[in-house]
Amino acid sequence: GFAMPHSILRNDVAGRDVTRYLKLLLRKEGYSFKTTAEFEIVKSIKERACFLTTAIQKEETNQADKSKFTLPDGSSIDLGSSRHLAPEVLFNPE
Repeated sequence: GFAMPHSILRNDVAGRDVTRYLKLLLRKEGYSFKTTAEFEIVKSIKERACFLTTAIQKEETNQADKSKFTLPDGSSIDLGSSRHLAPEVLFNPE
């Protein structure tokens, strides 16, 4: 096989963008992550808890599907729809 140059699209969205979007979603839920160390915590949340889904509406209505994430200080936060919304930035980068 070979690549057809006219059919290739470049998308400059990557993991750091997912982390930033997750940070924004968590801020909207009332959690504040401001420092570089806290950005690393959000990155860890992304790596351990985020997922993609084909049934977004089902995930939105399923409030029982909350996941707890334990922070390094021992406290925990509830992760709701942000777990599956953050990776969606890869497919809709606006």
